[in-house]
Amino acid sequence: MPKNFIQDIAGRLHDALPDGVKNAGGEVERVVKEGVDSALSNFKFVRYEEFEIQEKVLLKTREKLEILTHRVAELEAKLDQLLLEKELEESGEKEAL
Repeated sequence: MPKNFIQDIAGRLHDALPDGVKNAGGEVERVVKEGVDSALSNFKFVRYEEFEIQEKVLLKTREKLEILTHRVAELEAKLDQLLLEKELEESGEKEAL
């Protein structure tokens, strides 16, 4: 998390305070910064570069999954065809007996 991001949020909150509270010194700013730090520490952030890498990995994985899904469907169709041919062949042999 960029430090200036937290300072920016704390600064905006500080600017929104009434003048009487602003004059309380750095204590208010410290408390606001601690509150923002604490709130943001519960979030899990990643750098944009890491996000882009994971996005590319996900896209490649999806492409591979689609290819494999299509391949499995082709193989299942071939298997079904072979089983059907075998059944027909066996039934023809039984009729000949």
